[in-house]
Amino acid sequence: MTVTNEQKSTVKKRKKPQSLMRRMNISMPFQDKKDAAGSFTKAYTTAFLLIAGISLIVHVITSSITQIQQSSIRNSFFINQERALVEQISSSAAKHYSLGEELDFDMLTQAVNQLKTNHEKTIASIKEQSLLNPLSPSLNKVYFEQPFLLDNNINAYIDKANLYASYEAADKSIERVEAQKFLQRKARSLLQPILNKALADYQTEVILRIEFFHRLQLGGLLVVLVVLLFEAAFIFYPLAKRTRVYHTMLLKQALEDPLTGLSNRRAFMNRSEAAKTRAYRDQEQMIVALTDLDHFKSVNDTYGHDIGDAVLKHFSAVLKKSLRGGDIIGRIGGEEFAVVLPKTNYETGKEALERLCHDVENNPCPYVSDEGTNEELTYTVSIGFTNVSFNNEMSIDELLKKADEALYEAKEGGRNRAVYAMA
Repeated sequence: MTVTNEQKSTVKKRKKPQSLMRRMNISMPFQDKKDAAGSFTKAYTTAFLLIAGISLIVHVITSSITQIQQSSIRNSFFINQERALVEQISSSAAKHYSLGEELDFDMLTQAVNQLKTNHEKTIASIKEQSLLNPLSPSLNKVYFEQPFLLDNNINAYIDKANLYASYEAADKSIERVEAQKFLQRKARSLLQPILNKALADYQTEVILRIEFFHRLQLGGLLVVLVVLLFEAAFIFYPLAKRTRVYHTMLLKQALEDPLTGLSNRRAFMNRSEAAKTRAYRDQEQMIVALTDLDHFKSVNDTYGHDIGDAVLKHFSAVLKKSLRGGDIIGRIGGEEFAVVLPKTNYETGKEALERLCHDVENNPCPYVSDEGTNEELTYTVSIGFTNVSFNNEMSIDELLKKADEALYEAKEGGRNRAVYAMA
């Protein structure tokens, strides 16, 4: 290889290549460039805990709705029972006073006992409260506060009914008459209206409370959906994108020479075997060539490995520019490059490879000297090539060995030339 400057020293070191994260150019929320995995874990854990917390709240709300409905059914039943028993006591007392029948008296006493028992259950149910089902404001107001005091009025009604029942059926005393009238008057003018109000207000309260909890439940579900969308948009999608980029880069690294960007030996052999199979199948011509930079060791020894790398990259660019887009090029060794020219016969292939030698010789590699001046380094390449023989099917390895034999002849014959070896 010939050079333009004999006394050059090693040039300045090249800049370090960009990091993997910069080349990926992915911007992530919650991203800590020093600990990307930790950032993802924190973001996912936060979202998971948020969803778990909201789910727990929704569960509590659902339990509250269930308890409210159960209390509503129980309390409504008790209030309806009180209305019916108050009416039955008033009716039985009136019939018993008029007719003196023992059946009416039995129904009266039975209704009084049932009202007392039922009222005790009603009061216990009203006072029963929990965090999920607090005390009912409407029932508390009607039963225990002015002006209604339904609890006191029902207890007074029960006492008056017991007083009436204590008299004999034939007793027509003023006290008994007043007791009977009290039962009728209180039932119709006081207890029934208050009980009706208690039931109506309580049912309205229950409906409003359940509607409120349903809105909370819906809000919780909407928040969960938003969090899931957030996870999909800012965690899983970037994670999938990052994984896809990593996969692409790993695949590229597995099949690409990192210095020149050409196919490495594995990728070159895979592509070349596929091209050879098509050539044999379609009975098409194909050229397999092996190139080697002349006196490349002296470049490394004289100018340093940085300039040697620059020459390899420059030669790769000349290869891609001089050959066709469909030709297969790979770096299979230090300064050795292999080429496959599909659908190419001997004459066309020889012309293309000789043109490559000419292009390399007449396109020196530019570089910057240690003094900062722009310089050029001229180098040459030797090429050995062979072609596919349909009479003797050979593998790419075997064809490369034939090309290597021709390459040896090119080196021995003076270099900077393309020599053919018959397959």
